[in-house]
Amino acid sequence: MEELNKNQIVLLVLLVSFVTSIATGIVTVTLMDQAPAAVTQTINRIVERTVEKIVPGAPPPPVIKEVQVIVTEEDLIVKVINGALPGIVRIISAGEDKTFISSGFFVPMDGVIAASGALVATATSTTSYQAILADGNVVPLTNLTPVASSTSPIPDLNFFKLAPLLGSNQIWKWTELTLAKELPAIGQTVVALGYSDRPDVNVAVGIISSFLSTGVSTKSLVMTNAASGENLGGPLMNIKGEVVGMSQRAGFAVSSEAIATALATLK
Repeated sequence: MEELNKNQIVLLVLLVSFVTSIATGIVTVTLMDQAPAAVTQTINRIVERTVEKIVPGAPPPPVIKEVQVIVTEEDLIVKVINGALPGIVRIISAGEDKTFISSGFFVPMDGVIAASGALVATATSTTSYQAILADGNVVPLTNLTPVASSTSPIPDLNFFKLAPLLGSNQIWKWTELTLAKELPAIGQTVVALGYSDRPDVNVAVGIISSFLSTGVSTKSLVMTNAASGENLGGPLMNIKGEVVGMSQRAGFAVSSEAIATALATLK
C-alpha cells in the first residue's frame, strides 16, 4: 500500500507537469500572436542564433595565428647576391684572345653598363668589346665616354652600351641594378660582387670604413674592405639590394653618387 501511494504520487507529478507545459505553450503562442511585430522578430532572431550555435557538426571558426619570422643578415646577403647576379656582366675584348677587361653591371639606363676604366684606359683605340651576360650570351658593346670638365672630372669609370647584332632579331635580357640615392653609413654592411679572369663570380662581404673626396663630390670614393681586384668594376651593394658604389681597386669603390654624376653626362 505504501509503494502504491509512491507510484501514484509520481504519476500525479508527471500529470501536473504535462498539463502545465501544455498550458504554458498555449499561453506563449497566444502572447506571440498578440505581441508587436518588432518583439516577435527579435525573439525569432535569438532563437535562430541559439539553434545555429548548438547545431552538431558545424565547422569551428578559423583561428588566426601570428607567426614571427626572423630574417638574419645572412639571409639578406644571400637575397642581395641572387637578385644582383642577372645584372652583372663580364667585359672582354672581342679579339681571338678574349682578354678580360672588367666586371660591369647594368644601370638604370636602357642597355648601359657601368664598368671600371682602369683596364679600358690601357686598351688601344681600336679595341672592340663584348659582354658575357648572366645567361651566357655574348653581346657586342659600344664604348661610351663620359664627358669631364675642369671642375668635375670623371673618376675611374667607363660606360658601355649593348650593340645590336646586324641582321639579328635577338632580344637580350638583363636586370638593371638600382643606384642608392643616399650614401651608406660608416660601419654599414656591404656586399661586393664581380669577376676577375675566371668565369665564376666573386663575392666579398665587408663594411664601410670611411669616405674620400675628389673633384666629383665631397664623398666620391668609399673605403671598404669588400672591394678588391677580384671584383674590379663590379657593384658594391647594401643589404637592401641597392648599389652604393663600384669596386675600383683594393679597399676603394667609386660611390653611387659619382656614378650617377658621370652617367648624367651620357644623356
